[in-house]
Amino acid sequence: MSSLVEKVHILLQPHAPLLLCCGLLVLLGIAWNIWNLGVVSHQLCKSKTYQTVDLIILCISSSNILLDISAFGYLFTIEFDLHCMKELHTVVRTILYVFFSTTCLSFWSITWLCVFYCVKIVNIPMAFFIIVKRNISSVINAALILSVLGCLIMYAPFFFFELPSHAENTTANGTLNIDCPDLKVNFSSPIDTDAYLYIFLCFLCPIPLAIMLTTSIQLVSHLWKHTRSMKKNENKFQSRDSYLLIVRMILSLVFVYLLTICIAFICFLIQKQSSQLANQILIPNMSFFCMATGILLTTTNKNLKEKFTTVCCCKKPQNETRVSERLT
Repeated sequence: MSSLVEKVHILLQPHAPLLLCCGLLVLLGIAWNIWNLGVVSHQLCKSKTYQTVDLIILCISSSNILLDISAFGYLFTIEFDLHCMKELHTVVRTILYVFFSTTCLSFWSITWLCVFYCVKIVNIPMAFFIIVKRNISSVINAALILSVLGCLIMYAPFFFFELPSHAENTTANGTLNIDCPDLKVNFSSPIDTDAYLYIFLCFLCPIPLAIMLTTSIQLVSHLWKHTRSMKKNENKFQSRDSYLLIVRMILSLVFVYLLTICIAFICFLIQKQSSQLANQILIPNMSFFCMATGILLTTTNKNLKEKFTTVCCCKKPQNETRVSERLT
């Protein structure tokens, strides 16, 4: 037994700092998102009614939890060359599928949150916009369902991901070395690897990014105009504070998303030079994304914030204005 413990210790020692750092991020991210998930789920069961924002938070929190777990599993797989073991290929493919599908779902859930608040707050005198504004809850609910189904289907080809096996190489002096090739994006026929790669990357970055930036700019512009026109009205300033809280939440989530995408793009660039380094940066990056979004939702959502401050024995915050309640 002692010899087995020593072997495990020797195996883990070179990877201990990275696994410890990433493990702490993962645990904190999972704990925070479980908190958000539990509070919102309890609220839904208690009230027996649901709000669109609550559904979005459920979607973000649940996808973040699965993303954190799969990200740590992905890091563990890469660090210990488990992807080269044929008996674990199905497990590795499942980890990759969960990792990318939950990443996409989390990104799109934040995107729909931006769209929801933008349509709720901003007024545009167009017939189509007015119709969408009246039915925005139903539209976003349908969009969430389609996003879940789309992400599950979009990344199904990862079950056909080609994984390497251990390669035996003989050196000049006759020594036999067993190497594990780096994990590279490659799918079995008939899936075109390059075409599929471009498609699923578009769903991860350019399309959500364009929507987030457009809605964020609209919200900031509306808040600026609202502040200028309501300077002398104290009651309107209370509504402005509610708008400001929402805009801060949206801008913070968009900033975290942009930071995550930029770091992921850097990892993509250095992938060819050092695949191991790219993965060691990418996984903590995604874990930070899960933790940051969970914290931002707690500190900016009225119900989550009140529940958190109550549990922490802090002074219960005052109720938000009617405008805040109407926007959720």
